[in-house]
Amino acid sequence: MNYIIYSYKNELGAGMFGQTLTWLLEILNHLEKEHKISDNSKIIFDVNAKHYDNIIPTHIIPRNVYSANDLENAHHLNIKSYKLSIDIDFDFNTESFNKANYIWNKYFKLHPDIEKRIPVFDTSTTLGIHYRGTDKNTDVNEANPISQDEFITVIKDYLKNNNYVKNIYCCSDEASFITRIKTDFADLNIVDYDQKRSENKLYALHTGCLITDIDMFNHTFAAFVDVFALSKCNTVLKTSSAMSSFSKILNPGLNLITCCAMKQKWFPTGVVETYQSSDGVVNNILKRTMHGHVFEPHWVK
Repeated sequence: MNYIIYSYKNELGAGMFGQTLTWLLEILNHLEKEHKISDNSKIIFDVNAKHYDNIIPTHIIPRNVYSANDLENAHHLNIKSYKLSIDIDFDFNTESFNKANYIWNKYFKLHPDIEKRIPVFDTSTTLGIHYRGTDKNTDVNEANPISQDEFITVIKDYLKNNNYVKNIYCCSDEASFITRIKTDFADLNIVDYDQKRSENKLYALHTGCLITDIDMFNHTFAAFVDVFALSKCNTVLKTSSAMSSFSKILNPGLNLITCCAMKQKWFPTGVVETYQSSDGVVNNILKRTMHGHVFEPHWVK
C-alpha cells in the first residue's frame, strides 16, 4: 500500500519529540508489523506540529521522496486520528529504543543544513547535560521540580566520580542555566548551540514567544541540533524531557541517566535509568526529584 501520512499544525501541541515524532515512529512500526507497508510502499510525509510548524520534510527528510503523481490510490493517514484509534505504543522497555531506531533510520535522515551545524567534539570525553526548566518545572503531573542548584549539584557529583569528562555539551531552555554552566565548570570545554532561550524561569519559549515563522523555524532547527548532539555524547545526564530521551532513539547505545522522575508511563520519556550516588546531599535531592519515577532500573531485582 501507498500512504500519505500527515498531521495538521494545530492537531499536535504536546511536543515534537514526546508526541509528534514518537507517534509517527509507532505508526510506521505498526504498519510494518501488520504488513500494511513494505519495502515497495511509497510514502509521502507532511508532518506538522503546533509549536514547530512543518517538521517533515522541512527539517527531517524522508529517505525516499515521492510526488503526488507517484502515488496511485494512496491511503491518507492522519497521525492523531490513527494513533488515538488503535493501541500501537512501543513497549515500555529499553528494547524499544532499538525498534524505534530501526524505523527512524529506515525512513528518515537529517537535513544537511542541520547536520552541518552540529558541533564537533570527542564523543568519548563528552558529557551531555539537559536542564529542562520553565513550564516543565511546574507540571507536577509529569515530573517533580528540580532547581538549577540541585541539578548542578548532581553534575558536580557525576564529574567527581567520572574523570573521563573533558567537554560538556549543554542544553537548556533557560538562558541563565547555560551561563551558570559556563561559570561553574570553567575548567572544562563547554559546548552549546547558540539559540534563543527563555529569559524567564516560568515562561516556556515555545508556548508564546515564537511569533514569526522565522522564530519557529529557528527554534525547531535548534532542537534538532541539540538532540543529535546529545546522541553523540558518551553519557547524557538529564532532567525530565522528551527531547533528551529521544537522543537514545537516535543512538540506542547512549548511556542516558535522569535525576528527575517521569511520572507517566510514556516511551521514550519514562524509559530512563536513575542517577546513582553515594553522596548524602545528592541522595536527599534524588529522594524528592525521583519520587514517582515509572521506570524500574535494571539493577532493581
